[in-house]
Amino acid sequence: MLNTASEAEAMLNDYSSVWSHTIESGGAIPVEEHFIINSMGNIPDDFSTNIHSLNDYFEATGDLDDIRNSKDNIKNKITELNEPPKDFEKAYDEALNMYNYFMEYVDMALSPSGSLKDFNEARSHLSNEIINKHNRIEVIVPSDD
Repeated sequence: MLNTASEAEAMLNDYSSVWSHTIESGGAIPVEEHFIINSMGNIPDDFSTNIHSLNDYFEATGDLDDIRNSKDNIKNKITELNEPPKDFEKAYDEALNMYNYFMEYVDMALSPSGSLKDFNEARSHLSNEIINKHNRIEVIVPSDD
């Protein structure tokens, strides 16, 4: 989950940067192949169009497919863990909570939406929760000693 969340984080950071730049500058951003170019040769100052273009870019590069495939694999693995051994029940509960945060986080990379403020708040919150759950799992998993 951490590896895929890290890949999603890079995309979420790009969405946030393009979104923020488009709103703040009201002007052009560096030209990429998948961005719509207006009659002046610039990328429009419409953040929705630019976010959609960035999403198209991630689709074309296969980044979104990688995230989708990893998301499906992780879902299958979590499903396999439905009945953990008694010593691992707490760790399983934490992993399940981490999984829920992870799914929301990855879905943001697959389909960004909302306002920039809400997007950035959710991005930060979910990232922190994923890391917190991972850290909790590391300390509550029974050791082999």
